Amino acid sequence: MRLYLLLMLFVINALVSSAAVGPITGDTAVCVGANITLYDTTAGGKWKSSDTAVVSVDSLLGTVTGTAAGTAVITYIVGTDTVTRVITVNPNPAPIVGSILCAGGGGTISDPTSGGYWDITTHSSGSFSSVDSLLILSGLSAGPLDVIYVLPTGCSAFASLFVYPPPPPITGNTHTYVDSTTTLSDVLTGGIWYSSNTSIATVGSLSGVVTGVDTGAVTIYYYAPCATSTTVIVTIPSGESIQTLNKKNEINYYPNPVGTKLNITAAYPITSIEISSVLGKVIYSRNYNADKVQIDVADLPAGVYFIRINGTEVRRFVKE
Repeated sequence: MRLYLLLMLFVINALVSSAAVGPITGDTAVCVGANITLYDTTAGGKWKSSDTAVVSVDSLLGTVTGTAAGTAVITYIVGTDTVTRVITVNPNPAPIVGSILCAGGGGTISDPTSGGYWDITTHSSGSFSSVDSLLILSGLSAGPLDVIYVLPTGCSAFASLFVYPPPPPITGNTHTYVDSTTTLSDVLTGGIWYSSNTSIATVGSLSGVVTGVDTGAVTIYYYAPCATSTTVIVTIPSGESIQTLNKKNEINYYPNPVGTKLNITAAYPITSIEISSVLGKVIYSRNYNADKVQIDVADLPAGVYFIRINGTEVRRFVKE
């Protein structure tokens, strides 16, 4: 009988002791890199995580931080008594990706993780629509654009973007001749020049120097990073023809088209020769002091090239 009473007393004490530790309260899920706080009405205990690679917890404050996707058990310890709660760590979406956004136009941004929704937190004007993880934008005004992509778990990805204004108008002479040049410029520096049709005119990608190739009209674009454009007209000088242009200033080069050897003659000393591609890349550059020069172009790929003589005279030739 005495043994029975002692056993009952032990069980009752154990139950009273266990009941003295209140249940853990607070969220049961957290995102990777985010924090939640757990609570217990029983004071004086310490918190512990079963797997700190997934969840870490401040032993005194109960602040839980998601480290990696998965689950872990958080234990609250008061003396010899404990209480537990399973915490789930949810992954965040992949980083947001997108193209350059320009004022007055549109574009798209997206997230590789499907199933979420978009929230625009900062922007002055524009229209927005979404298809799953794709955000479609139009009619944007220049300025900051902050977006958030949120999964059903509440985990999210944030991106602080910028809608760029178009560059100021292009300035410069918008007329040139075949085998002649004109220089365009823009007050916004650091951009890239591009020709819509290099068979009519080429443009140096960094210099803005337009070289007429054949008669016609061509659109020259300037990206910085958004685009502005202007139209350049290429004509033949009055009283001349394509055939007579190569005799201008008493400079002759032959044969054209050329296979292996390009010959150049002039009525005055040739001091320098530079050959460039239609994209403005310099392929050959050398100084001379002669009125007749022969250049080996056998290794050049077939195509159209420009030869600059004495730094000013520009001619076009075709490599077969």
